[in-house]
Amino acid sequence: MKRIILALFLNAILAFFIPLKSYATHLMGGSMTYEYMGMVGADQSYLVTLKIYRYCDASAGGTAPLDASMFLGIYNQDVLNPNADKNWFRTENLPLVSSSFVTPPSIGSNCSFTTTVCVEEGIFEAIILVPPDPGGYHLIVERCCRNGNIVNLSTPGSIGQTYYCFIPPAPIINSSPQFSDIPVPFILCRRFSIYHQQRYRS
Repeated sequence: MKRIILALFLNAILAFFIPLKSYATHLMGGSMTYEYMGMVGADQSYLVTLKIYRYCDASAGGTAPLDASMFLGIYNQDVLNPNADKNWFRTENLPLVSSSFVTPPSIGSNCSFTTTVCVEEGIFEAIILVPPDPGGYHLIVERCCRNGNIVNLSTPGSIGQTYYCFIPPAPIINSSPQFSDIPVPFILCRRFSIYHQQRYRS
């Protein structure tokens, strides 16, 4: 309990000193994965990868750049009481290792609009070492805020995103699933029409 209170206190201090610019709207989505790298002494080694997609249209205003690093919270749990609050184990730093702009797909002949969307992908990575644990580990990254163009949220500029994955209990050895391609910012009109034609024919 003391560790959790201390962690919350430190997070509050960090939030106070973070510039207001870091709370500007920009988040579009992302994912977090891990890959088992083997044993290092008595610890399990995992490569943790966080991918964040940000809205980078300068004309919209208020978009924040990618962070230089992200905080990764590592938590474990009481195996005798798995529904209880998780125990803070350690906080790791995920540095930004690369960034690139997402190239939209060709709009096709059936689309009449011009692409103006700007999406930037940021990849954050680090290798973490954790001892085998009978309850496994919960990996969590939190960041604010969503981009202001979202229409199905009342106040997207004040809502953040949480990226999460779970390392299963020992002795299970596992790597998480990973997306094989970069997500596109919109659906092609040509593919959309073909999908519906096939759907209604069946």
